[in-house]
Amino acid sequence: MSKKAKNLPFRRHFAAASVLDDRRWFDRVFYLARLATTVIAGLLPLLFAFLTLRDIKVEPFIEYTSYQFYIRIALTIYYFCWMYGAAFDYQTQQDVYVIDPNKGRIPKGFFVFVPVFVVIAVSLLWASIQNERYLAVALTLFCILDVIGWHHNQTWMKPIFEASFKFYETEHDYFGYERLSFAKSFFFGRWALWRYATMLAILGSILLISFNGTARDNLSQAIHHTTSLDSAKINEITPGVLILFFVLTAETWIWVNRIRVRVSMDAIASVKDKIALHFREVPKK
Repeated sequence: MSKKAKNLPFRRHFAAASVLDDRRWFDRVFYLARLATTVIAGLLPLLFAFLTLRDIKVEPFIEYTSYQFYIRIALTIYYFCWMYGAAFDYQTQQDVYVIDPNKGRIPKGFFVFVPVFVVIAVSLLWASIQNERYLAVALTLFCILDVIGWHHNQTWMKPIFEASFKFYETEHDYFGYERLSFAKSFFFGRWALWRYATMLAILGSILLISFNGTARDNLSQAIHHTTSLDSAKINEITPGVLILFFVLTAETWIWVNRIRVRVSMDAIASVKDKIALHFREVPKK
């Protein structure tokens, strides 16, 4: 065997390693490019909004609003986002699950969770027409129950994901495998932990200003010194504004991830369909 032939495996290995190094550099470069694009794309609209709206006085409008105005908007958004979001999540799971080790059995915890959820949801609606203290407590309980339900769903979904992953791998359906991976990134992703932590932090501030008059007065005075709003009006609407902020933060966060996952799954399905169509159209030789 010639020396050139003996060195051929080494050269191939070296070339493959070189390509991998280049790929790592490309990954880093394009990651930084995407990050820069995302940051700039996020900052430019904020800058434009600031330059456009800085001379528009919102204080006269706020003076005519009430605490209930913000609460009604917040709960309306929360209700519709929850209703359509649940249906959205069910469809995502249905599209990628193929094996159910549970054989359709409903978890026993479901029969405890649902009645408790209904009671707290009704309490939330009742508290919304009472006062901000009741509403702050009810909203906190609702959020805690949501965290418990999320963890319970993960326990139920885990064997289904594992069995479905195994099926796609056995069948060499790598498109299905990738779609399931995107679904897993939504239902098991760490983004949910950060979301819940942020939600609980906002709820902590709502509870503080609802039950601590000193903290509420200090916050109202601080805002009053930076705007022309009356401190009494700020004191009145602050809990409602914070609850609206809580709802917008929580729902924007989860819907961005829902849409990200759904678009990715649909894109993979579209590529799979186009490839299958291509091979059906290519005549056999």
